[in-house]
Amino acid sequence: MSSRSTIGLSLLSLLAGILFISCSPSSSASLDQQLLFSIPIGRMEDQLDIYYDGISAFNDKVRIIMQDGIIFIANSRGRKIMEFSSYGDILSLYYNKSQNPIPVLLQNASEQGMVSSRAALAFPFLDVGEIAVSDSGILYVEDAIPESRAEYDEEQEAYLDRVVRRFDRSGLYLDYLGQEGVGGTPFPYINALYVNASNDVIVVSRAEKAWLVYWFSSAGNLKYQVTIPLSDLPSPDEPGILTTLERIVPDPHDDLLYVKIDTYQESRESLSGTGSSIEYFASYFYWLNPASGKYEGVLEVPHVVRKQEVPGLHSGQDEEVLHEFLGVAGGGFFFLLGPFGPDQYQVLVVDRKGVVIARPRISLQDREIFFRDFHLNRDGLLTAILCRDFQADIVWWRTDRLLEERDGNENRR
Repeated sequence: MSSRSTIGLSLLSLLAGILFISCSPSSSASLDQQLLFSIPIGRMEDQLDIYYDGISAFNDKVRIIMQDGIIFIANSRGRKIMEFSSYGDILSLYYNKSQNPIPVLLQNASEQGMVSSRAALAFPFLDVGEIAVSDSGILYVEDAIPESRAEYDEEQEAYLDRVVRRFDRSGLYLDYLGQEGVGGTPFPYINALYVNASNDVIVVSRAEKAWLVYWFSSAGNLKYQVTIPLSDLPSPDEPGILTTLERIVPDPHDDLLYVKIDTYQESRESLSGTGSSIEYFASYFYWLNPASGKYEGVLEVPHVVRKQEVPGLHSGQDEEVLHEFLGVAGGGFFFLLGPFGPDQYQVLVVDRKGVVIARPRISLQDREIFFRDFHLNRDGLLTAILCRDFQADIVWWRTDRLLEERDGNENRR
């Protein structure tokens, strides 16, 4: 059964109080980064095919996910998906054989009419994008359809040219998902792809005027479809507020969507009112029921203020930090990431009551990295691919232990 709904402006009472966190060096401990393995830049089956000229924007999609200790990497330029062990051994390859050299390390299962736990599986991908893997081993891959089959949706003002392909655990191609389910109308641009603990598949798309969420059962049947117009986002009752939708993330276990809204306030720069400026105001998590299309809760993201040193002055200047939404783990813990200092970032872990339970620092060599992608699993383990000029590093931080430590402390009380 499908539930279709459009989300209008719905102002809920906001949780009172704002938590300001000082970003002094003593306020949070560092979290060690562990290098799992590195992938050379190149076109072979165990290499990442990317190109960056150092000037223009990097537009290729490179995505990483970790499922049960296995790492999947989607490579749009290479039109392939690589599967690695946590030690860096390549286990399988899904690839467009017209765009890639003949695999050497892996046998070609498609040509031999067989499947294997270590195999190269040829498939005519056109434009690999987002990926997800279910607990049952189904691999979901965003792909494009031929341009001749793409349609333009006048109402959504979007090209419908994306599908989600499904492969079983052995690598056999099953079918594709569209808006209505198996074999349905192609999606507009896909922003994210998720699989929850029930093996439901959630596709988050973007059009010119709205974000769209398509929620499917494990069988590929459409359960919910939600449209969130950009012109009607929820916001606090304050004058001159501008809103932007940063990310939509489904709950790992429940039929619930978390919508992160960043807000900005326009203010006059002079007494005469001749000029104005736009400054960051606050961020909010709204949780939304996809069955009813109603917002059922809201949380103001704790404010983080760091001391910005001003050259030539003994005193610093307070600067509020905007955090990006990494995902949700455990029993509803929000993970965010924000800048802390040169090559330093702070991971903010917040519960559904707005309490900050952890805020460790991590290091990233920004000057050496031209692209990065993070993946947060349901247990809270944070994995990333960090792309450099000659290699891509696969790393993780044991952020899952932050939740384990909290549970241990709660049990001792």
